[in-house]
Amino acid sequence: MVEQLWKTENDVREIENRRMHRELKEFYESVKTVTKILPKNSRSDATWLFGIATSHGIREVQIGNAQLMRNTRKMNDLYKSISGKFLPELFDRRDIWDKFNMAIEDVARVIDYKEYKECQ
Repeated sequence: MVEQLWKTENDVREIENRRMHRELKEFYESVKTVTKILPKNSRSDATWLFGIATSHGIREVQIGNAQLMRNTRKMNDLYKSISGKFLPELFDRRDIWDKFNMAIEDVARVIDYKEYKECQ
């Protein structure tokens, strides 16, 4: 009986892990562009622009660096408003969120604030 319960618990954990990794993969695949706009001066914050693929095409999420680094709350609100989905549950783990923040630094197109304003 104990062995059967243990196996069932392990099966549930495995299914849960697969679901969480699938959510993470789907999120990463939905991110099409990442742009970091450098602050206009030393007192302001950098801004991040994410091009996210949704069922309605590519939508843009704009978030300040401090909000993005602090926790997932604001990004989750913004992502939910354009995609109808919540961020992957794995992002609730601080180490995974920190890895995401480091990864976007590596892939982001970095532009100056003045260049960004000229493009608009």
